[in-house]
Amino acid sequence: MKPYLWERYWEAKRNTEELVTSVVSNLLNPDAIFSNNDRSLSDIEIYSFDYDYTLVFYSKHLHTLIFNAARDLPINEHRYPMEIRKYEYDPIFAIRGLHYDVQRSVLMKISAFHYIQLGTVYRGLSVVPDEKVIEIDIKDSVREVHTKGIMYRAVEADTEKYICYPAQTRAVLAKLADHGKRMFLITSSPSSFVDKGMRYIVGKDWRDLFDVVIVQAEKPNFFSDKWSPFRKVNVKGVLL
Repeated sequence: MKPYLWERYWEAKRNTEELVTSVVSNLLNPDAIFSNNDRSLSDIEIYSFDYDYTLVFYSKHLHTLIFNAARDLPINEHRYPMEIRKYEYDPIFAIRGLHYDVQRSVLMKISAFHYIQLGTVYRGLSVVPDEKVIEIDIKDSVREVHTKGIMYRAVEADTEKYICYPAQTRAVLAKLADHGKRMFLITSSPSSFVDKGMRYIVGKDWRDLFDVVIVQAEKPNFFSDKWSPFRKVNVKGVLL
């Protein structure tokens, strides 16, 4: 494509994004609750809540934490070269609207006409020779950020940095409780992690608002696995 056509394309794209952002921001209330169907809340007796990104919303710092921890694990666990630490989290690298080719492990942007946009295809941050091995190691590292508790410990140690304080959460839960609604919380996160976050956003008495609290649920398998036993634990996750 000719350079001047690219310039016109990018200018039109910027103008469109600015217009859409302005219109949407004026139409949508970020604190509103949207429903796909009409439903009278008076007919609902039991409410279920997830923890992560439902009761608790995380700040942008959490993305950097997960990236850095996943970057460092291959160095510490698989003896990857120390030079990898020079890579820093880029918040604008992966954006909404991208497509991921699972078979070829490439990230790309597709146009409105379903064509791959030139210059938008990535395999990681650059092409590497041992891509399959690195792909496996990186997937393992990102998973281990959670399974080894790295993310949980960091968030518990600096709650205000990683959790966005929602002023209305306690009011909503308390109103449901005052109207006699039964509530339970089900999350795949561990007990101590949930307790620390809920104390921060709701208060020390947050357990009084819920009839049942289920942690380490391993969703979505929780809903289909008929053999997982329930164990009663304290806020530290110790069996009672």
